[in-house]
Amino acid sequence: MGIDISRLGPDAQRQIARQLAAGQQRKSAMPAKLPKDAFDSNGEREFYLAEVLPGLRNGTIAKCELHREFELYPAAEFCGKKFPAAVFKPDFVLHYRSGTVEVVEIKSKFTKRKSRDYTLRRRLFIERHARPSGWLWREIVTDDRKE
Repeated sequence: MGIDISRLGPDAQRQIARQLAAGQQRKSAMPAKLPKDAFDSNGEREFYLAEVLPGLRNGTIAKCELHREFELYPAAEFCGKKFPAAVFKPDFVLHYRSGTVEVVEIKSKFTKRKSRDYTLRRRLFIERHARPSGWLWREIVTDDRKE
């Protein structure tokens, strides 16, 4: 069902044009279609569907980055031994329309307890990237053991 907006007044035409442009901007911020393996856990998928996707749709979240890699230490060599770069990949980096950036990490109780280096990598990330940049940090601990 099409409506001929040329029959409307100039103010109404401008208002409709603004609304259509705003809708296009929100659609371009939304990912086209996420692959099934985009999430490492059910907790990540649930967080995305419950909080991120609605935020992208209503425009409060301008951009969502999944598993963005941050370097904690560069690759190095010491006494003939080569060490790879140390990195941290949070589950979500959310850029809000207000300019705020929030980093979200989803962990199951089981994974958090069993991961020996997570606490150190998390602290290094916060001190090297999040705190100096003024970013927010949120860690969500789930009960799901099958992550």
